[in-house]
Amino acid sequence: MENPLNATQPFLLAGLLANYNKFEARNPYHVRFADFVNDDTIKKIARDIDQTCVDLRDQYVGIQNDLPEGWTIGGTLSYIGLGALAGSAPATPVLSEDDLKGAFAKQ
Repeated sequence: MENPLNATQPFLLAGLLANYNKFEARNPYHVRFADFVNDDTIKKIARDIDQTCVDLRDQYVGIQNDLPEGWTIGGTLSYIGLGALAGSAPATPVLSEDDLKGAFAKQ
């Protein structure tokens, strides 16, 4: 696929069909996926799933950056009480709760 995000809904549908009543009856979708051995197609599916997860994660982080801060010289100096030597770091913008909800709804 040209855009891996286009694969999200078909993967979701295939997963739902394969897992619906899989323990109670013989599910033809589950049986077909269990017998599937086309290596090229499986590689394409794995690549699209990987790219979709990366893109969705990047979109989430773009809205609400909750990643832990990495180690920096300024951070280390601040930790040991010498933050004045490092100077001040630029403040990261914080969105209000309504703005976050709107951004996630748009996503």
